Amino acid sequence: MCRATRVWKGPLEKLPEVETAKALMTEAVSWSVMRWLHEKKRVRKTADQANAALDQLSQMLRHAWPNAAKAAYEALATQATRCTKIPHTFIDSEVLLIAKKVRDADDEAYRARMDAEETFDEAE
Repeated sequence: MCRATRVWKGPLEKLPEVETAKALMTEAVSWSVMRWLHEKKRVRKTADQANAALDQLSQMLRHAWPNAAKAAYEALATQATRCTKIPHTFIDSEVLLIAKKVRDADDEAYRARMDAEETFDEAE
């Protein structure tokens, strides 16, 4: 069972942790090397908090999905790792299309996060 501390009640609001991280990163662009060296632990902590908030929200939203959407997403994940075909007879094509869009967005978000991690590592 998902143990989220936030309760989702409709249109998504901006996460304070993400907004804080965005503001700090925007500010950090103009920092000197000395300031960066002094603040990098705070930047890392803030980024980790934002990522944790995003992960928690994602988990909470996925937990609320209908079973058909969960099955379609899982089928896509299995297909990607095992190179198997999805049994379309069990999954509605519209649900599968939505799940594919979500899966593609998740993949893009993962790549962006890994790119950000690599950039942070290089900055250190």
